[in-house]
Amino acid sequence: MNRIMQYFKQLVLIAGCCLVGLFTACEEDELVTTPLDTPSISAGAATVSTLTFSWDKVANVSQYAYELKDPEGELVKGDVITTNTVSFNGLKAKTTYTLDVWAYGAMNSTYGTSPVASLTASTTDYIGLEKPNPIVEVSGGTVTITWDPVPHADYYIYYYTNEQGEESELFKTSDTSVSLGLESGTYELCMSAHSNDVNYVTNQEAKLSITVTKREQYRAQGTFTYGENSWESTIVSYGNGEYSILNWHGTEGYDMDFTLAEDGTAEFSSAYESDDWYFYIPMDADYVAYPYKGYSSWEKEGDNMTFYFYEYYVGDYCSFTWTESQQSALTVDQLVGSYKEVASGYDYNIWGWGTTDYSFAYDDNTVTISKVDETTVKLLGFYWCSEELVGTVDVMARTITFQPQTLGTYYTFAQETDEQAPVVATIAEDGTIQIKGWGAWYGGYTYIEGAQTQLSKQ
Repeated sequence: MNRIMQYFKQLVLIAGCCLVGLFTACEEDELVTTPLDTPSISAGAATVSTLTFSWDKVANVSQYAYELKDPEGELVKGDVITTNTVSFNGLKAKTTYTLDVWAYGAMNSTYGTSPVASLTASTTDYIGLEKPNPIVEVSGGTVTITWDPVPHADYYIYYYTNEQGEESELFKTSDTSVSLGLESGTYELCMSAHSNDVNYVTNQEAKLSITVTKREQYRAQGTFTYGENSWESTIVSYGNGEYSILNWHGTEGYDMDFTLAEDGTAEFSSAYESDDWYFYIPMDADYVAYPYKGYSSWEKEGDNMTFYFYEYYVGDYCSFTWTESQQSALTVDQLVGSYKEVASGYDYNIWGWGTTDYSFAYDDNTVTISKVDETTVKLLGFYWCSEELVGTVDVMARTITFQPQTLGTYYTFAQETDEQAPVVATIAEDGTIQIKGWGAWYGGYTYIEGAQTQLSKQ
């Protein structure tokens, strides 16, 4: 007889003797009882760690006792209850358990206990999640990673390792696209899918190699002189001796890309053709420049930097000149990544923070900044909203300008004091971004006031 049944019978005998003793000094005759019907058990839904059982109610029952045992017959849990259902959690996956159930009649009634009913049931095995299928696109030092949603996955964890074997921190996202700002080099990206459902487990990790060949180090405004003409242009340094003069002849989309050797001579990678004498570099859709091979140089005099090359039709040296003080240490590539958002202010309608004075303050939101082009970024997740805020970066002024645009579906993101005015964010030397005085306009009123938002790179 199992332990619970023995214990219960002892309680019945002791109580019976005490009651009889009040009248007759405890007679030896035992009360004759009728056995109860055997419970009929059925198993409910099972998971990797839970089992549920129920049984038909037994007539004339007072309570039920049960014992759950593992495959070795060891007691997992036992109890006495008045209901006809029981659930267990914290069990081992893919394991068969045995439940014993029996019924008791009321004390001092003519009903005793039922025979023991037994039923086995098994927890399920874990279901392995598929591994993500990340696709990588590299633009300068900005690495954009996208992948298809993994069925039953709630979030993804990824990290990368550099050539020295140093691992990055672990990043977590529920999105299916992320952007990273990486230095030049080769990296191994590792990514896995995860679920909040205990029935699913992560057992596969996607791995792929990422190579960043060039990353913007600085850019500077300068003057390009071509014969008797000159105009303003921008030079971009990518490190490793690689440079680009953007829109070098004043036409959008026609850059002068070149690599400098140690002696200062240039190889023009933007040339569509070359021969023993010249490089053929497009100026626009109709005209071509012909720099002589070997006739180029790089000079520094004081604060002035100059790149020269001899051009066939000009018959003289052409040059691009700028000063080191004009070089910006900030690049769009450096802004790419995930940021911790810390914000405070007053919200009169958008999210309804539940405070009596409409104030809000939080530090647990994540904003992702990705690169659109060399002067444009977009923010995803700002103020918990799903829209992407697009901003123009001025690396020299260290600002991001957001023209009025949609935020929170129904509102216009603009200056708190002017619905038509842009919001200008500032970028500190440590990379922290401050966005102050922004509003959320609707129907001629702003529903955000006194907002101060700080983004710190994670």
